[in-house]
This record gives sequence, structure tokens and C-alpha cells, in this order.
Amino acid sequence: MPFLDKEGILGILETVRRCTAVDHSAPTLMCTLGVANAIYKQVSSLTHNFYCSLFVGIFPSQFYLSVIINLTSLSFIQSGVEFAAEYVIPLIFPLLTAHQLNVQQFAKYMLFVKDITRYYLITSYITSSHMHVD
Repeated sequence: MPFLDKEGILGILETVRRCTAVDHSAPTLMCTLGVANAIYKQVSSLTHNFYCSLFVGIFPSQFYLSVIINLTSLSFIQSGVEFAAEYVIPLIFPLLTAHQLNVQQFAKYMLFVKDITRYYLITSYITSSHMHVD
């Protein structure tokens, strides 16, 4: 699966931002959510594999292979969830006030924000507990 670099992802987010600035129709907003979700999945995939490996206690060889292959394209991301918090959530959150979303669509937006927030709390806890030195 090919990965985009930071500039490519930021370019996509800027294009989506320009589109949603002039078009708040439900289809545009749901496409925006789809793009945000795809970007979040891409930037969080290596981080997610790393934290899952911490829970299991092993580092699968497939993880190492993906790190080697994608190291140059993902080296800008400290954590996928941090990237999402800095760039993706600011795009999505203001759109929650759009009156064009029906209840189900609004719920999908909220679920996306909730998932990122929950994952951020988990990764922050793991990082702080593993970085703690007595």
C-alpha cells in the first residue's frame, strides 16, 4: 500500500478545507469524513502496529518490514494520532455544526472524533508509563 508524505497529506487536507469552505452539502461533508478517515488510517497504521506489539510483547517481523519500507515517507509523524489531532480534527470539528448532516451522519462524525480521542488517551498513557523513570 503506497503512503503519502507529509506535504502530500497536507495538500489533500487543504483541498478538502477549500471545498468545505464553499460547500456544506451532506455529500461533501461525508466525503470529507471519508478522506479524513483514510488519512487517519494511513498515518496511524505504523503507530498502531507498534502499540499493539507492546501489548502482545513481541514485534512481528511484518512490522519491521513495514517500518523499513515506509520509514522515509512516515518519518515526519511522531504518532499518527498526534498528526490527526493537529491536522485532521481541526478540519472535521468545525463541520459538526453544519445543519446539513442528518442524525446518522452526525453520529458518524462524532464516532470518528471519539475514536481518535480514545486512541490518543490510550497512546498517551502507554507512552507516559513506558517513559517514566524512577
